[in-house]
Amino acid sequence: MNATSPVPPDANPAPASAATPASAAAPASAATPATPRTAVIRAWTLVGVQALLFAAVVVAAVLPAWGPAVPSSLVLSLVIVLMGAVLLLVAGRRLGASLTPSPLPNGRGLVGSGPYRWVRHPIYTAVILACLGVAVGAGNLQTYAVVAALVVFFAFKARLEERHLVATYDGYAHYARRVGRFVPGVGRIR
Repeated sequence: MNATSPVPPDANPAPASAATPASAAAPASAATPATPRTAVIRAWTLVGVQALLFAAVVVAAVLPAWGPAVPSSLVLSLVIVLMGAVLLLVAGRRLGASLTPSPLPNGRGLVGSGPYRWVRHPIYTAVILACLGVAVGAGNLQTYAVVAALVVFFAFKARLEERHLVATYDGYAHYARRVGRFVPGVGRIR
């Protein structure tokens, strides 16, 4: 059932798989031309890449440094990691049942309160902060390089996720025009 052609409560529609092929059952406003199976595979592949990047941050932090010396600070590192961890917990709790590692929305609704009133992806911001804290503590260029790769990855993943969110939720485009992507006011959709 969609908003443009509601099914009366007393109707007994046939399941989409029985009446139409899977490609016809997809909503007309699908964010990508990919089949649902392809979109799911792509989404979980991104989750796997994300996990590899998290592991790469840790590995880079413990490897011997290469390149010029970079100042490190254990105290500053712990403060930044703690800020990221707190934001991660607050944003994850606020997201509630809508929380998923996949860039595909799970249909449990949008959240625009708490940290989501300032940034659209506070969990990504939190992870970037925590990983940046690890880089500050490690004091080597390779960890900063992996964190930079993580930022680029999250920018790509967020754009893909937002295409699906715009297609799934009517209010998302308006929300994205008002609220920054990772930093308040920065990365709003025009």
